[in-house]
Amino acid sequence: MEERSSKTLPEAEIIRRALEERGTGQVANSYEELVRRYQDRLYNFLLHKTGDADKAEDIAQEAFKKAFERLYQFRGESGFYTWVCRIALNELSNRQRKRQHEVLLGLETEGGGQSAIQPAEERRPEEPVERREIRERVRAAIRKLPDEFRAAVELVDIAGLSYKEAAEVLGVPEGTIKSRLARGRRQLKEELKDLVEVEQTTTEPSGRSTATSTKESASR
Repeated sequence: MEERSSKTLPEAEIIRRALEERGTGQVANSYEELVRRYQDRLYNFLLHKTGDADKAEDIAQEAFKKAFERLYQFRGESGFYTWVCRIALNELSNRQRKRQHEVLLGLETEGGGQSAIQPAEERRPEEPVERREIRERVRAAIRKLPDEFRAAVELVDIAGLSYKEAAEVLGVPEGTIKSRLARGRRQLKEELKDLVEVEQTTTEPSGRSTATSTKESASR
């Protein structure tokens, strides 16, 4: 009987094999499969958080590297993606604190303290202006949410975590995530009601929720 492809193996089995490979110094083929499964989701989430493609890619790579180094600490109490997402958020938070500290010390970048976040129009010159404006409006609306609502929206609607997984990342009950998400979505719907109305009148009825449209716009 042929051995099952790593693409069809349960996550727990891939992690077990990755640990074996790590312990014996073998090439980490199994762990590379985990990276392939989740790298796009994590990158898109970090792109939304940072607004910078290079920074998102760098943090994602660092998160996967740290996850591999700490793989023996993974207990399987949550999914691997939930775990690596938490590592990525910690890495982002640490970098932001470091950056704030440098600014306070007057260690500005060359060019008079130019922002580290490259404008979206410079990174994606081929993107239609209308789509870019919609994406930036959605991101701006999400940034305006209270911290607890924003975190719930970003983890569930942008990162694609389940209620349970988001609750594990934030260390709150699942019911709290559902409540915060519902309130955050209501605020977004009100803030972006003109976009929602335009979409409803210019597209065929599809039954998609406002949350789905928000997720797509924010991660484009």
